[in-house]
Amino acid sequence: MLRKMLLSIALLSAMSVSTASASTLKVVAHADPKILDPIWSTNYISRNHGYMIYDTLFATDEKGEIHPQMAEGYKVSDDRLTYTITLRDGLTWHDGPAVTTADVIPSIKRWASVDRAGRALLGFVKDIVPVDEKTFQIILNAPFGHVIEVLGKGDANVPFIMPARVAATPGTEQIKEYVGSGPFKLALNEWKPGEKIVYLKNQSYKPRNEPPSGFAGGKIAYVDRVEWVTMPDQFTAVNALVAGEVDIIEALQPDLFPIVEGKEDIDLFQWNEAGLQSVLRFNHVQPPFDNVDARRAVMYAIQQDMFMTAQHGDARFFRVCNDPLGCEVGDKGQFGDLLIKPDVAKARALLKESGYSGAPIAILHQTDLISSNKMAPVLSNVLSSVGFTVDVQSMDSQTYFVRRNNRGPASSGGWNIFFTVSLMTNVPNPMYNIFTDASCDKAFVGWMCDPELEKMRRAFEVADTPESAKQISNDISKRIVDQAHFVPMGIYNVFGAYRNDRVSGWLKAPAAVFWNIKKEN
Repeated sequence: MLRKMLLSIALLSAMSVSTASASTLKVVAHADPKILDPIWSTNYISRNHGYMIYDTLFATDEKGEIHPQMAEGYKVSDDRLTYTITLRDGLTWHDGPAVTTADVIPSIKRWASVDRAGRALLGFVKDIVPVDEKTFQIILNAPFGHVIEVLGKGDANVPFIMPARVAATPGTEQIKEYVGSGPFKLALNEWKPGEKIVYLKNQSYKPRNEPPSGFAGGKIAYVDRVEWVTMPDQFTAVNALVAGEVDIIEALQPDLFPIVEGKEDIDLFQWNEAGLQSVLRFNHVQPPFDNVDARRAVMYAIQQDMFMTAQHGDARFFRVCNDPLGCEVGDKGQFGDLLIKPDVAKARALLKESGYSGAPIAILHQTDLISSNKMAPVLSNVLSSVGFTVDVQSMDSQTYFVRRNNRGPASSGGWNIFFTVSLMTNVPNPMYNIFTDASCDKAFVGWMCDPELEKMRRAFEVADTPESAKQISNDISKRIVDQAHFVPMGIYNVFGAYRNDRVSGWLKAPAAVFWNIKKEN
């Protein structure tokens, strides 16, 4: 009996030590994740969730170069029509079975059914066939030089690999099971929407041997548990960071920088050095913005720095740029003062020419995203000044992400305008820039429909020299501006903040990633 008691005490003591020594990283995420399917949705919190639990065949490093990730390597046939890709050893799903090509192939197909770059790839694909459980082939009907580049794209939609049973879900429907092969597992029983989502270290994950860089290399989970906590009020989040109640704020609005800049135990961190582009999207299938003159009226009414100042405050952290593909791509100054100096008289004339009926313009106002939550009220004043009737509809970000998929009229739960963002790593490339997709019903929300623009995008995909690709990109920029397909609102930098007295190893990448981070208890 005494021996059993001593053994029980020893076991309880061991459990207590294990619990006490378990490291938990507490992160204030930029939004509350409610959509956990990063293929169905392009929203960035769903993408970030995807990087926690899934993995990719190829990955982009900090310098923008593509490397094998789940793949051990690949070979290209002499005629450039067959890509043979082999999986590396040790890949397993969170629930135990090995990852095989039976999982990979339907995952690629599901992703490519909804992603613009994926659809471009499928346009060249004759077949995707398994060779064995670890090797498969992508067989093309014509050479396409972007195969590995597209499979390694790092932004939404990311080509995450899922189990075959999950990947069988049509891309137009959300998945209902969240099993991946990545460095963390989702603790589904601890997920409390509006409060927190929890990830646990995947003890079975076998990282690559290379050093981590961006989304590539060895993804080592040094902490046992990661909690993304929801704090819509940034001032509350900053106070929690200062008090040591959280370890990281993923994205901090610039007007709160002074609170943390004087703290020795807190550092700001620019994890995405390329920055992001803010964009105003129109609903092209509903009046009044099915009319190009109505869209042009909005474009001529806008002054970018008014919006960027309202949203980001300090001009050190943003810049104006009126080229839809970024000001490093097109001809310098080709769009003159457009979006830099508003032309209210021209905006009013265009609105009159459009035949605008006076019906309210529904602007979706996501209140909890620091990327754009202050822009809708500014736009309301601007549009009212040129003759639009405006209805700003405020909602949390997850309601917004669902609402914007509604193609109906604003009076039936649809919308006319919303703001969103894109990584600057994608903006100059029309194959990755989802805002340039003009494939009508298949296009990104807003459903731009422009066969001429689609011809240009197709030409870009098969351009055989950098010079020709650049010229096509420039022509695409001009077409977007001429048709006022969407409105670039400027470029800004994003910074996180973290406790440097106990956290280290945060990687630079286009998205906030949480492998490689160490925490001292």
